[in-house]
Amino acid sequence: MVASDPVSTINAVANLAIVVGYVLVPLLWLPYLPLTRSVLYAGVVFFVTCAMTHLAMAFGFVHSPWMTVNHVIQAAAVLTFVLGFGRLLRRASTFRRPGQVDLRRAEDPDDPQVDLAAPCDVLRKAPPAAAPAVPPEAPREGYRLPGDDDAH
Repeated sequence: MVASDPVSTINAVANLAIVVGYVLVPLLWLPYLPLTRSVLYAGVVFFVTCAMTHLAMAFGFVHSPWMTVNHVIQAAAVLTFVLGFGRLLRRASTFRRPGQVDLRRAEDPDDPQVDLAAPCDVLRKAPPAAAPAVPPEAPREGYRLPGDDDAH
């Protein structure tokens, strides 16, 4: 490791911590996202090549020919991952779960509680439907309603 002074040591340690983070993303997060196989693989390649970049930075091999190859692969992977994941998100946004409304098609776009630009406000639970009117139970035999007379 190229660490001749305290700042270089801190930089190297920080880069190694970043390597660990980039390796953990495909192991801990990507499996839980609903990704197609090609988008998943592109994400794994992107995060691994990011880890390799920071590993090279920690050991001082930033401008080697291998890092140039790494960066070309990383550039292709990030574009494939980001554009593919964006396509999946757009496709997923067309499907709604029961009880949710699309606020982009809200009847009152001037509602101050709705920020249409915020992604977290695109879906909100729909207000509960009014309970259906239930007719009252018919009186049981032998039961008298108030005001009934014995003339029946």
